[in-house]
Amino acid sequence: MISGKEVLNFCKLHDYYVYVHKIPESNGCYVEYPASTAIPPLTPPYQKKYVIGKKGITYRGQEDDHDQFFECAAYARRILVFNDIYMKCTGLGIGTNLISWNNIKDGEEVEVTCFDEVCDPLDSEEERLLEQDFSTIFYSHIKNPFADHSDKAEKLGVLDGYRVLKKKPE
Repeated sequence: MISGKEVLNFCKLHDYYVYVHKIPESNGCYVEYPASTAIPPLTPPYQKKYVIGKKGITYRGQEDDHDQFFECAAYARRILVFNDIYMKCTGLGIGTNLISWNNIKDGEEVEVTCFDEVCDPLDSEEERLLEQDFSTIFYSHIKNPFADHSDKAEKLGVLDGYRVLKKKPE
């Protein structure tokens, strides 16, 4: 019987893996999605870059002529980037266990355990607590995207982030 680790290694060996790389010179990441060559819809490889700034997120896919920007609360930025990566993977039929998160440690790229280690954490304790509350709303939304979580988001003080999550373009 083949183990789960062997399947993951097989996928990595054959480049059927999503690679998320820390951008060293900014608070952001560069994502490489694999080509889908066996399971429809067949798609070429795809790259996308995200930079978290002071007012929102700037992103650019390889097919875009210019950067796109959307404004959002500081507590929502990392989770919204993660959501975009998650939704693209879901659309391609790629599970989150086939994502390699990478950061720079001592000048070398190394694989880390989760997305939290790719983009820089928030500076303020208040924003970090709001980010935790927003993550609660995010996971509720992932479990049931058609439910209305706005009352809970409002009680937690993260309604603005939830509104962006509901309408955010892929």
